[in-house]
Amino acid sequence: MNEEQSRRQFIQGLGALLVSGTSASLQGLLMNSTAALAKTEGVGKGKPAAAKYRVSNWTGDDFIRGHQFRTGDLPTGFSEHPEKTIDVIIIGGGIAGLTSAYYLRQHDFLLLEQYDDLGGQSRGSTYKGIDYSYGAAFVDTDQGIYGQLYQDLGIAPVKLTAGDNSFYFENRWHQGTSGAAPTSIYRDFKRLISESAGAFKVLPAEDCPESMNTSQLAKLDSIPFSSMLKGYSQQFTSLLDNICKSGCCGTTAQLSALSGLYLIEDLTSSNFVFKGGNSAIAKALVKTVQESGAERLTTGAFVWKVVLNESGAIVMYTDRDGQPHTVACKHVIVTVPPMVAWRQIKNLDDRMRAALMPLKYGSYLVANCLLNKKIFNGAYDNWFSAPFSIADVTVAETPYLRSGKYIAGMGSVLTAYQPWEPGSAGRTLLLEGDRQKLSSSVHDQLKKVISQLDAHLEEIVLSRWGHAMVVPGPGYFARLEKIISLQQGHYTLAHNSTQGLPSAESAIRAARFAANRAQADMAKTTVTVP
Repeated sequence: MNEEQSRRQFIQGLGALLVSGTSASLQGLLMNSTAALAKTEGVGKGKPAAAKYRVSNWTGDDFIRGHQFRTGDLPTGFSEHPEKTIDVIIIGGGIAGLTSAYYLRQHDFLLLEQYDDLGGQSRGSTYKGIDYSYGAAFVDTDQGIYGQLYQDLGIAPVKLTAGDNSFYFENRWHQGTSGAAPTSIYRDFKRLISESAGAFKVLPAEDCPESMNTSQLAKLDSIPFSSMLKGYSQQFTSLLDNICKSGCCGTTAQLSALSGLYLIEDLTSSNFVFKGGNSAIAKALVKTVQESGAERLTTGAFVWKVVLNESGAIVMYTDRDGQPHTVACKHVIVTVPPMVAWRQIKNLDDRMRAALMPLKYGSYLVANCLLNKKIFNGAYDNWFSAPFSIADVTVAETPYLRSGKYIAGMGSVLTAYQPWEPGSAGRTLLLEGDRQKLSSSVHDQLKKVISQLDAHLEEIVLSRWGHAMVVPGPGYFARLEKIISLQQGHYTLAHNSTQGLPSAESAIRAARFAANRAQADMAKTTVTVP
């Protein structure tokens, strides 16, 4: 309780300082955070050179209502009596929320999304005919329930192989995790893959909690990934840290061995990418759900309070005009991060609250660099080790090239990912919101490896994600099993971090789990989503 009060007091004080604009101490904090970032990158000495490119307005999180909610500064005027009763309310319009709506599209539901655009971290935009993502870029598989969903939505990804990863290591690029040259990175990858071979064999095909019920997996879930990395060079460990931070906002010391092994296995196996990254999934879901019934996907709606009761739940939200609404439902699906959910559901069971509260979330910046010409001919995903702070860069035109849909004049979009672990300067920098400093940081790093960058870079589109991804540390999957077992009553937690590592697949699994529970709750019988 004291820790929570102190967090609230800090945010309240920070908000007041931002409004007044007179705090030297705040300015010092932010300047020191930015300087620390620049020092880590080896860039930013003195004033950044005048940029020839444009810097877009922010996309992603806006923080304002989220921090207002966190401090308990709730709007007034909510009616005690619901204005209507519907079957299911879905809170959140990301992949999990939209997929829940898709599975329940034949039912009476209402989806509430706080932002104007649907898709969550899978939103995106277009440049010269190239769709690109503000966040998630690829998926792990096109099989099973995922492939069936993509097929039903009429979208198909392009296959990527292990060779579609490259690594900037010791001042040059290395293609894939193996190579003929006897370089240190290939020796270390060969050793890591060899030492992990036994663990790879016992990893379930899907990283869902119900699959993690063996003693071997429990052991891997209980230890940090770094404990498996003794004797590797500092430079190689730095590369692995960036790989882990990009996927899960945590270093090898912060992730569990089980989580880290899944990320390394991804580098050695096939993955898949849509035109536009995962924003293609979100767009297809929105289109299909909208065709099944109008005005059920509500944007600009912020949920302030959920109260569970014997017949379902009461949900209180404000619309885009700030007007309060009180709506009753038989079942509520909550797809926001658990750190928000346990605050949102006011009478959540104490055991569930205790299970959710320890989960930690990192933040990250996404910088889409729009170039009028394709000048970077690297792999699809390109990874960096220290002194770079950007973890990796993906190439948005790759699926267009692979499918023969790339034509002259389309240009290029390079998507750079800058992750921050919990407790770092990341959220402070994103809250400060200095777009010029952050874009300059990304630009200066990319310029070190792309000599023609300045001649063709037109714009950098920045997206900030303040509480972006769960950090799956030791005991993570054991905790998820507990969270799933504790879900009783007329609600379902369906954020991707309740069903595995951060990914579209986990979001889809969460949605299917939630839709099954909602249907069973409404019918009082077990119903399986087709």
